[in-house]
Amino acid sequence: MSIEHTAEDIIQLTAEEIRDFKGDVDWDKINATTEEDIERQAHEDGDTTDIDESSITRHRGATYYRELRKRLGDLSHAEFARRLGVDEQMVVAWENSFVAPEGPAEVLLQILEREPEAVARALSARVA
Repeated sequence: MSIEHTAEDIIQLTAEEIRDFKGDVDWDKINATTEEDIERQAHEDGDTTDIDESSITRHRGATYYRELRKRLGDLSHAEFARRLGVDEQMVVAWENSFVAPEGPAEVLLQILEREPEAVARALSARVA
């Protein structure tokens, strides 16, 4: 099967064609690639920008948010959302990896993970 690698062509593929497509990826080569190889290749490509890794938001995946809800007392989506001050559908979207939390929500989640009692105290004072 001949496939053009443009978005328009890929959109026109059937589900069966997508499942059957093997591509020309050399997975052995990819799996054997070291961090040094990646750095060398980036330098060869002219991409030598240093990245401050502390500024990168890490996507945690669906199970992270579900497990955090459970660890905090088996909270429902609605209760977890209420405690965070976000819409319940946002929590569902995080758990289904549709979107990742950003900005204040991500910061609050980090605090909630590390210091759940502090968050509970602060939010109970707000509600009271």
